[in-house]
Amino acid sequence: MVVCEGVSTEPQYIDALKEGGSEAIGGHVHVTSVRLAFAAHPINRLKGVMSLPLPEIVRVEPWKSGPSVGFAVSTGRCTVRFVSWSRRRALDALDGARRSFGDQEQAILALVPNADPSSRSVDPPTC
Repeated sequence: MVVCEGVSTEPQYIDALKEGGSEAIGGHVHVTSVRLAFAAHPINRLKGVMSLPLPEIVRVEPWKSGPSVGFAVSTGRCTVRFVSWSRRRALDALDGARRSFGDQEQAILALVPNADPSSRSVDPPTC
């Protein structure tokens, strides 16, 4: 599950965040060589994929709140909290991908539509 606090490239996530400030959404986190992606379960009110390019991530840290554990990912615009019972594995994968990010990954990311925040057609809300 992810608790969004401020940003997404998907318009439906942006609208929900403008309405209430945060929303818990069930799904799966995927770490690739160029981005962290969250794919919402199809049974959620909000559907789709939220993507954070690795160069936009400025901080990653574990968090715990009551029985929930997970990790928080911060960009220059927002923080997204992910609930994850395998957070160590996710943190290790994210750390490795961020350390390995280089010119080849930057070239791949440049080919992805809307990967550059300045090219987004919808402005994300401020955190």
